[in-house]
Amino acid sequence: HEKLKGRETEVAAIDKIDKQVQRLEAALQKAEWEYQTRSMSTLAAKNLEKEIEELEAKLEAAKKKQEVYKETLELKRQYDEKLNEFRSLKDKFRSTVSELDEVRSRAASLLAEAKKVKAEADECHQRYIQHANEVIKYQAELNAVRLQIREDRREMRQRSQFEQRAKVNKVLVEKAAKAKEKLDKGEKLNFEELQALLLADELGQQDSPKKLGE
Repeated sequence: HEKLKGRETEVAAIDKIDKQVQRLEAALQKAEWEYQTRSMSTLAAKNLEKEIEELEAKLEAAKKKQEVYKETLELKRQYDEKLNEFRSLKDKFRSTVSELDEVRSRAASLLAEAKKVKAEADECHQRYIQHANEVIKYQAELNAVRLQIREDRREMRQRSQFEQRAKVNKVLVEKAAKAKEKLDKGEKLNFEELQALLLADELGQQDSPKKLGE
């Protein structure tokens, strides 16, 4: 509303100046026409010349005022246009800053989530490596035990006397029994005890319980 009122005031002012210029131009034309066409005394002619000079001066001043006022209005129009452009850019800037803040916040949240997932993945990978190493270790121990069992069995087959085999079997059974007792108690077996237990188990699959006990 205020802008419209200001615009109306500007239009009224420029209209007033235009009318003033028009009146002065009409008055000057009339005076010049009278000076050129009418017969008059020397005094009247001098008075009319003075009036023409005054009208010319007033007209020049009015036109200058008209020009300056129009230039002022044009500059004001350009200023208002630039001001509106500035305000529009300012609003866009604020909107962009707000969007950037939102994106930055979202990015920070995603980064934190990614770091958390990465930490969990690293932890799982570390547990996997530990488990794999344990499996490899136990497999190596088991392979060593099996190799030793095969070696022991080969040696046992080479023995010519049954009594020697029975003696060895008896010792093995005793060791296996002790190892089993330790297992039942939840105690940890050493390599020799584990070997005896596995060997006794394999021998038990070939011989009857009676033979193994003899």
